[in-house]
Amino acid sequence: MISKFLEKRIELIPQEITEDLGNPLELEYYLVEYDSKEECNEIQKGYGIEIIKKNNGKVTESILIRNVYATREKSESLIKKLFVNSVTPVSLPYVLDDLIGV
Repeated sequence: MISKFLEKRIELIPQEITEDLGNPLELEYYLVEYDSKEECNEIQKGYGIEIIKKNNGKVTESILIRNVYATREKSESLIKKLFVNSVTPVSLPYVLDDLIGV
């Protein structure tokens, strides 16, 4: 079973946006919790991250990465770093590779 928890929603307003050019972008950061079976068939919790990018309320990009950390606290701390730095779905794999070597 997978559960998603919205951690943060931010709105990005690029400096070059004017009324004629369009609307701001929205990024949503989710903590994803799921059941994972270990080798001994014992069910463990696993944690991942999902980032969704929206433009005019429509999803334009999204990414879900599972097995980021085995603890909720570490995953929440990582998500905080991601939204503080406005990480987008496209850049998430590169950022995770730099931060934790995923």
